[in-house]
Amino acid sequence: MIRNKKLLKIGGITLLTVTLFAGVIFSNKASLVVAKKDEPITTSETDTSSKKQETINEDISKSEEVICEEPVTDIVYTTTSLNVRTEPNGSKRVGLLEPNSELTRVEDNDGWDAIEVAGVKYYVCDKYLTDTKPETIKKVTELKPIVETSAPAKTQYTSGQGGKYIGKFKLTAYCACSKCCGKWADANATTASGTHAVQGRTVACNSLPFGTRIVINGNVYVVEDRGSMANNVIDVFFNSHQEALNFGVQYADVYYAD
Repeated sequence: MIRNKKLLKIGGITLLTVTLFAGVIFSNKASLVVAKKDEPITTSETDTSSKKQETINEDISKSEEVICEEPVTDIVYTTTSLNVRTEPNGSKRVGLLEPNSELTRVEDNDGWDAIEVAGVKYYVCDKYLTDTKPETIKKVTELKPIVETSAPAKTQYTSGQGGKYIGKFKLTAYCACSKCCGKWADANATTASGTHAVQGRTVACNSLPFGTRIVINGNVYVVEDRGSMANNVIDVFFNSHQEALNFGVQYADVYYAD
């Protein structure tokens, strides 16, 4: 068809038109070839890219594994005054935290959380911690030391001395554990009157007012607690459950100390 058109007078125009058209087609094809040449994609490069991605994924996975192994810390707050101990499970008290104290928890140890204060690890009962931030918080930079309240010097009375006779009471014993106090168990040994129970001073009695000083077997005690017992029973506080068991059940005449 093109050769026949070249014989026509207007064939030049036709030829030019065709030539230009062919040029466009050729030019487009050339540009396509150039584009492919500039950014060649081969099977080997695809494989290499895939291997690189797999390596990156492995690195990320390893990084995530390392992060998971790091100790988890979080911020918690005290809901009440709280004793700080050197070991979990009711060891020696070394400090006292005020309510709404902000703490860094570094470990959960079966009911006793490890906290860190000034770079030192201590333990507190997690029953008195919350992750809910109070309106007012107290930053803890050091522990408030505990002044152990020792039992008062016991004034010895002979039977019948020291004040008005109250009556004969059944004496039992208890400590601050859940076996003795049930749902009212308190790691801080806080009494119903709000004091801290002290062995040799604190007794629970339902028939005498808080603060009443009484004499039992020549020793002075203070009524600071209540209990689920009859009115003619006085429950004597001890630091440990074993000591309470050792005390057993006794009977004694009770007098007012004053």
